[in-house]
Amino acid sequence: MKKHGSLLFKSLILGVILIWTSPVILNATTREFQVKAAFIYNFARLVKWPKGTFIDPDAPMSFCVFGKDPFGPLLDALAKETIRGRQITVKRVKDIKETSCHVLYISKSVEEERIEQVFRELPPFGVLTIGERHSFGPLGGHIHFMMEANKVRFHVNLYAAEKDGFKISSKLLRIARVVNTEPFEKK
Repeated sequence: MKKHGSLLFKSLILGVILIWTSPVILNATTREFQVKAAFIYNFARLVKWPKGTFIDPDAPMSFCVFGKDPFGPLLDALAKETIRGRQITVKRVKDIKETSCHVLYISKSVEEERIEQVFRELPPFGVLTIGERHSFGPLGGHIHFMMEANKVRFHVNLYAAEKDGFKISSKLLRIARVVNTEPFEKK
């Protein structure tokens, strides 16, 4: 088997390349969130979900945004897609307790204290958390986006992901910065 030869890896790379080489002239922020939306889709494809995450084999996969939505219609475009036969739904949520999310993007607009509260309100497994605050990983988040030299990069908190029952694909880990961060306790 060739290195990097899998269809999943190629589709991730192709998606990012297509977004970055799009002939449409976009401002940097729009382009940044196009790339992040493509990554979010591929994160969901490249993790193995804990048993019991989905109610039934036909249950949709819910992508949720908590806090100020930086994506707008970019994330909504994913609602036309499926992952492992599951239709994607996209929601903007204000109350974590009253919704069911499988992928939860926590906006940079959400204060650190509120992120900690959100993590306490989530079910014990089955919600892949993605955020942008520098403290996201140490707070217990799974994937942390960052900008580096005008490129979207991300950390994967392997400790938090495995603790919450996720198995992260080696293909995803090859392009991530892997950290093993136990949540820190505030005094």
